Amino acid sequence: MAKKQNFINNKHTAISILGYDIKDKKMIVNEEEAKIVKFIFETYAKNRSYHKTAVLCNKKGFCGKRGQEFHASSIIVILKNETYCGYNKHYNDKKKATHKAIISKALYNKVNNIQQIA
Repeated sequence: MAKKQNFINNKHTAISILGYDIKDKKMIVNEEEAKIVKFIFETYAKNRSYHKTAVLCNKKGFCGKRGQEFHASSIIVILKNETYCGYNKHYNDKKKATHKAIISKALYNKVNNIQQIA
């Protein structure tokens, strides 16, 4: 219920997400983490592989919000999350959010229209 009410009131629906911190009930870009998010989107756009993207993140010493290493599954979760291009989502509903986008809608669409390779 709380997430739905936040969505209706155009407040953030994410609880803890790489690239953002929650301050005063608002999502604020965490610049260091945002670099990782951008790297993930840009790298996947070039190599078209979740696994290779995860491996490259780990080689660079990047880790997720809770300090864990990246896996193909965590890359998928990040790439599918429209929060990064400035949207709030609640189930099938979405709308432009008030938080700052980390990546462009064009890059989001590009990576989500790529056919995954081995």
